[in-house]
Amino acid sequence: MHPESITGALQRAHGGGWLPQELNARRENLRQGRANLARQLKRLTEAYLGEVIPLTEYHRRRQDLEHRDQALAAQEHQLKAEADQRMELAGVVDSIEEFCTRVRGGLDGATFEQKRRLVELLVLQ
Repeated sequence: MHPESITGALQRAHGGGWLPQELNARRENLRQGRANLARQLKRLTEAYLGEVIPLTEYHRRRQDLEHRDQALAAQEHQLKAEADQRMELAGVVDSIEEFCTRVRGGLDGATFEQKRRLVELLVLQ
């Protein structure tokens, strides 16, 4: 009879409401972090080409930057998966509300015998 209680429980179970602003802020932070790493890699390559650092140091630092970029890429992937899951949850919430509305309409028009049979089915299951 009260779909909002079901949807509220689903939202609490999955960490509350998902704010689009939070998602966008996290995406932007990751984008900026990766852009910063790309700039650092460019400066590092320029330092090597300008013979400011030796090849071994260049490889070591480059590998460190690549590992950090891979970590940020993994975070981006995880964020996208989480956002997709939240979108799926929003679809489930809509489906539950529609289901509750249909059940409520069916119960309002059901006879006493139909309601008794439904209770029996619920109790036996």
